[in-house]
Amino acid sequence: MSHHSKIVRLSAVSVLGGCLFITGCRDDAQTGALVGAGGGALAGQAIGGNTGSTLIGAGAGAVAGYMIGNEMDKDKARKDREHHHHHDDHHHNGHHHDHGD
Repeated sequence: MSHHSKIVRLSAVSVLGGCLFITGCRDDAQTGALVGAGGGALAGQAIGGNTGSTLIGAGAGAVAGYMIGNEMDKDKARKDREHHHHHDDHHHNGHHHDHGD
């Protein structure tokens, strides 16, 4: 393993660790972008073996990871809305009576 490859791997692990263990990512889109960038950087380095390939891999991975994470966030929000809507309907359909006094 070359010295440059070790630096790239250490950098990717540091960035991932910083997000996941210290500050935490606010949503899946941010987490996906970060994980994608790290994975893409590693793949770019492994395939191309130079800085340009590493940066291209990091960029492509970040975009792909963000897109996947963003879709996961949308799905969670949709499920959350459906859950609250179902809960509200259940509350108003026979479980709470207003006698109009």
